[in-house]
Amino acid sequence: MLLNAEMLFNWAVPEWMELFNMAFIFEDQQHLQKFWESDMGKDLGQMLIEKYGVRAYLDTIALRGPRYLTANKEIKSVADMAGVKLRTPNNAGVIASWQATGANVTPVAWGELFGALQSGIVNAQENPLANIDQAGLYQVQSYLMQTEHQYTNYFMYFNDAWYQTLTAEQQAIISEAIDEGFKWHNEQVNAEDEQFLKSFQEKGMTLVTKDQIDIDSFKEKIIPALLEENKDLYPEGAYEKIQALKD
Repeated sequence: MLLNAEMLFNWAVPEWMELFNMAFIFEDQQHLQKFWESDMGKDLGQMLIEKYGVRAYLDTIALRGPRYLTANKEIKSVADMAGVKLRTPNNAGVIASWQATGANVTPVAWGELFGALQSGIVNAQENPLANIDQAGLYQVQSYLMQTEHQYTNYFMYFNDAWYQTLTAEQQAIISEAIDEGFKWHNEQVNAEDEQFLKSFQEKGMTLVTKDQIDIDSFKEKIIPALLEENKDLYPEGAYEKIQALKD
């Protein structure tokens, strides 16, 4: 068994995960969970088994906090992204999303990010609050934008050959333990994020709340551009199916 993020899915179904990593594709944590519980998620899980012999537990996922944008200036709409030197992880979907906003996107290794922000190589970045705290980025960034533009999670993975040797009762015990553990984890993540928001403001960051940001202006730049750019890569109708899960 292994607790890890979506890395194995990135390898098994890259065309889906390119779409999965588009900014603003998921509305909230519940939308993300619905995706993995849906027929789409189950189909991806089956592909993972067929390709690598690995089973992902999809009934309950371990959430990460949503990703926030930080910068040394206030950003309230996509127009404010002009001239921003933005660090992102080296992920094609993430890079393409922010390039569509007009930002100058520069992938920087995680261990070098603090220095890059301090020296001005980049002047903005995006990460979950826990990562911002861990790296002390509040020391070199003035504004925290509550964009909540990307939701990701961890899975519990099994060697499927081993899993198939278990009795139904043993499988049920494991499922119950994961459900209970992940429920506790998700409650802690959300509570911790509330504390991070307070802490960062106490340390001098200015919080730009979601109701102050024109989120639609970001979506209008990012989503049409990436759907057109990747129309031969993304599975047909996949974006619309994901959005229909919000209803």
